[in-house]
Amino acid sequence: MTPRAPALSPAQRRLSILEAASVVAMAGPAGFTARAVAEAAGVAEGTIFRYFPSMDALLDAVICHVLDPAPTCAALRELQSPTLEQRVADMLSLQRGAMERVGRVFALAVADRPQAPRQHSHEQHHERLVRLQEAMAEALAPFEHELRFPLQTVVAQIHAAAFTASHPMFDMHVPDTVLVDILLHGLKDRA
Repeated sequence: MTPRAPALSPAQRRLSILEAASVVAMAGPAGFTARAVAEAAGVAEGTIFRYFPSMDALLDAVICHVLDPAPTCAALRELQSPTLEQRVADMLSLQRGAMERVGRVFALAVADRPQAPRQHSHEQHHERLVRLQEAMAEALAPFEHELRFPLQTVVAQIHAAAFTASHPMFDMHVPDTVLVDILLHGLKDRA
């Protein structure tokens, strides 16, 4: 028997269910059930449906949750890496992790739903990207004097490298250290 969940406000309970559902969603379509989400959240199955009218509505909320750049932005702002190389590596790692989570949730969203997942507008996507790139620029600002190119250009290239390296269609499996070397030193042999 699942232990009783601690008393939370309705907003906190909704968020705890959403976070548990996000974790369950990472496991893939077969495991995304009301029972699995309830067990992960420490609530009864019926509690889920007090906050989300259906599993599709919960999945749409999970998609919005994993698309939210706030956790990645906060983590970027907390970076303490002492060198440009380490800062770029840390930024790539954070971005790749976030993008891989988004990819797994989207794979779930299209795996067994007859209708497409709720569409997110171009404006919403642009707003998320702007927030993320602002946080990236803040994280790189202490090293701006070491960069050959404008900060926004470098940020765009780091973001593009993280996206490409984490996208399942490209299947690159390139370690962050190699990406950092390419981004900071180029492709030409220095010998």
